[in-house]
Amino acid sequence: MDKSTASRAINQLVEKNLIEKVEDIGNKKNKLLYVTSHGKEVYPILNRELHYSTQVALSGLNALEITQIESLLERISQNIVDNWIDVKKGKKRIY
Repeated sequence: MDKSTASRAINQLVEKNLIEKVEDIGNKKNKLLYVTSHGKEVYPILNRELHYSTQVALSGLNALEITQIESLLERISQNIVDNWIDVKKGKKRIY
């Protein structure tokens, strides 16, 4: 994940009061991130939802099929990341 994407994601979490940014006393350029009480409150709900959704998505698949899907998704993700890094460096895409 590049810096601008991470920054946008962090800002959205701050806006939703799930985390807070605090200036690092030792280095004012750094911002420390802390989970808010609201974030701690909703985490178990989000975690249960993630677990349930994963079970539904993978239902009927055996362990080998799940491993294959994970491997394929990792390769797809890496292809996208590699291409995006090239674009960020100014490389032109050939369509």
